[in-house]
Amino acid sequence: MKSLSSTQVLVLCATFITSVALGQGAEDRRSVVEAQSSRLSQLLRDGTQKPAVVGASVASSDVGLQQLVEERETGIAVETGVTTSYMYRSNPLSTNGELATHIKSPVVDATGFVALSLGAHDFLGGVFIPRIALSYYALEHAKTELRLADFTSTRVSLLGDLKYPNGWSVSPSIEYSNIIGSLWDTEDYREYYPNLAISKVWSLDNKSALRAVFNTGYHLSRVEELGAAIGVPIPGGTSDRLDNWTNSLGLAYSRYLFTGLQFVGFGEIASKRYSNGSNQNRSDWTRSIGSSLTYALIERKWISWRISIFGNYISRDSSNVDYKYSNLDLGASTGVSLSF
Repeated sequence: MKSLSSTQVLVLCATFITSVALGQGAEDRRSVVEAQSSRLSQLLRDGTQKPAVVGASVASSDVGLQQLVEERETGIAVETGVTTSYMYRSNPLSTNGELATHIKSPVVDATGFVALSLGAHDFLGGVFIPRIALSYYALEHAKTELRLADFTSTRVSLLGDLKYPNGWSVSPSIEYSNIIGSLWDTEDYREYYPNLAISKVWSLDNKSALRAVFNTGYHLSRVEELGAAIGVPIPGGTSDRLDNWTNSLGLAYSRYLFTGLQFVGFGEIASKRYSNGSNQNRSDWTRSIGSSLTYALIERKWISWRISIFGNYISRDSSNVDYKYSNLDLGASTGVSLSF
């Protein structure tokens, strides 16, 4: 058996550490950025916009019906927009130990999206609205030493919303997304994600609403095999080691304080169960809580321009203690959307 020289051992160790950082780090960045910035912001928005729908003389039970009538009249529509935010992130690498304690960095991110609604159709006693959506996300760290963690992500979604007059919604979807490391322009992560969301909206009064969402789905992922760069396979370092089944339950409270200003508070718990390779039988539990204040600078039927301040805290426990971490985001954002 041929022995490895000390130089080869060092190269092997460096490659292993780099591969873990890129593979698992990409998944962790996706967990924080995608789950917080996309899933939770969607949780905050859905069912709490269009305050004019809820007039002072309208009973809560009428809100869902009026929204369905509005959806039927909308038909085919296009929505597009951009959002950017600047935030302080307490744990930008989503890790624990010394790195979590000493490396902190401001973060700038931006999202552009376009979505096509393909009409509203009577289906199973509700109104079904199929959609096609495309989004592009970019994140950059202010500190030079963290530029290795900068990335962009593209997402393509085929989804539908089946809405009922009583506030219930069922939303099946399938999504494709990837992560491109900005420093080396390499694809660190990609996945297909079939999932199902079930939600319920309660109108509490003419200014506030409560929304609960349950989401379940399976992440079919691909990353580079550990050790592939030097042709020396590492046990458990399979390309599907980040496959996992995810379940989450979220609750959001929204209240219009006065004209143009909206407060939102939210919380979410999520579980992940990994299936393959070195992560087989690994289980993670994540808890998120946060709030935001949003002011509508412009709010018209076809254009919306909003500014926000927000805070999000996320904490993850894992059956593998190496993957435990917590993170706090504090920041401000602005976004413009257009509807046709």
